[in-house]
Amino acid sequence: MAAVGSNNTPTDAGVVITVPLGKKLLFRYITAGYCPQKIRFINAAGLGPIKVIAEDGRPLATPETWPLTSGEANRIATSAERLEFHLTPTAKANYKVQIDFLHWVTGAVIGSAYSYIKVI
Repeated sequence: MAAVGSNNTPTDAGVVITVPLGKKLLFRYITAGYCPQKIRFINAAGLGPIKVIAEDGRPLATPETWPLTSGEANRIATSAERLEFHLTPTAKANYKVQIDFLHWVTGAVIGSAYSYIKVI
C-alpha cells in the first residue's frame, strides 16, 4: 500500500477505480474541505456521458450531463457538496481525474490531487 502523499498514491490499487468496459459505474464525490474544488475528468471522451444523478444525497429530476470541451469535463464544487456520478465507459484506457483546490477569493489553484479511472 502506498504511503499517504507518496508518488504512488494516484496509481495505488486502493485508490484507482477499476471498471470493466461497458459496465455502469456509480461513484460519489464529497467536497471535504473549506475551499472550492474543481473536479476535472481529463481526456474523458471514452468514459461515455459524464452524468451527475444526485446532489447532496437527493436524486436530480433530470441528470446533469457535463459537456466535453477539448476532451475534458469539469465543474466547480463548493464546500461539503456531494455529487453522485454515473458513467458507462466506451473505451479501454486510464482516465485521469484531477481535483484542483481553489483559493476561495481569487480562484487561483493552490493545490491538486489526482487519481485514475481504469477501464479494462
